Amino acid sequence: MKKTHGWRRRARSLKEKYILDAAERVIGRSGGRLITMQDIVDELGCSKSLPYVYFRNKRELLQKVCDRRIGILSEMVHGVMADANGPLESLKAALQAVYCFRHTNKAFFQAVQPSALLSLHFLRNPRGTAPDQLAELIQTIRDRLQMAQRQKLIRTDLSPDTLLMFIDATAFTQIGDIAQSPQSRATLLWELTATGLQGRVHGDGNA
Repeated sequence: MKKTHGWRRRARSLKEKYILDAAERVIGRSGGRLITMQDIVDELGCSKSLPYVYFRNKRELLQKVCDRRIGILSEMVHGVMADANGPLESLKAALQAVYCFRHTNKAFFQAVQPSALLSLHFLRNPRGTAPDQLAELIQTIRDRLQMAQRQKLIRTDLSPDTLLMFIDATAFTQIGDIAQSPQSRATLLWELTATGLQGRVHGDGNA
């Protein structure tokens, strides 16, 4: 019985992967156009009901596809943070990696979720609601913020969670043609972010 259950789980996992791979191919050719479940069905060459055997709806299917991309981003960011010296350099490397990832995957997220063009809300997911890899990434960045605060490298009048919200907002600011290349835009966004992180309390103690 256990062997049968194991085989069924593997078979289901393979079928889900097959459908998700098809969805990624469709999104890759979409040029940013919103895709439909029918587009995925056509790519699979299957009945309209097949995807719904494995996913409740299109939203769940596309969320699984997004989770794949977030996994790639998480590995990328953890890698650049590990190679950086000090908490500020670590944060800088992470944000520049996030921006470059967003730029190279712009059409993908536009096809999956139009609002992602304004903010992917990578860092503002309430605790306990983000995918495991994203939750781990958020915690890593929060830890770097706390370390930077302990070393008095950044402002201490705001909580790490508030600073996360600020970072998320600036990381996805639409800066148009202010800077021409993705790398120069990423550098500019870090400068804007760093200015806010390193702000000081003035006057009567209010930020």
